[in-house]
Amino acid sequence: MEDNVKALFEQNYYGLVELSRRLVGSNETGEDIVQDVFVKLLASDIALPGGEQPAKSYLYTMVKNASLSHLRKIKVIHNYRQSNPLIEISDEDILEDIIYAEVINQLYASIRNLPEASRNIFNMAYFEEKSNSEVAESYGISINTVKTQKRRAMASLKKMLFPVLRSIKILLF
Repeated sequence: MEDNVKALFEQNYYGLVELSRRLVGSNETGEDIVQDVFVKLLASDIALPGGEQPAKSYLYTMVKNASLSHLRKIKVIHNYRQSNPLIEISDEDILEDIIYAEVINQLYASIRNLPEASRNIFNMAYFEEKSNSEVAESYGISINTVKTQKRRAMASLKKMLFPVLRSIKILLF
């Protein structure tokens, strides 16, 4: 069971954190909530539903519920309603947040599947916001090689994410 939970953690972590972050408004709190969900899952005798999709759905539900519980505990909803009395969190908003979180999860999964050199250059350039010359200097390669690797990484990501984006387009339109 522990290996199964570890695999689910690695496959869904970023999407679950993104869902929680969008609900509670804090990335650090979102990470804590997701980690707490997995700790509770490992500590309990709860059997996960069979199959990848039911298990993923179960995890999203657990994170959603834990996030909403967190909001109730710190009375953010009360403060939010005072400043925006007509706005409430609806099921449609939560569904939109889940879809967005799943896209983020797919993006991180696709990045993990890039060749190591492309992935490292991509991470430095886009996540660490390093310039092409800084990346080139760090790896001892030419700026043109950096540009080529970034272009290849983007092309690979577009190819890997096309089915996800097409599905979203079909779903929404």
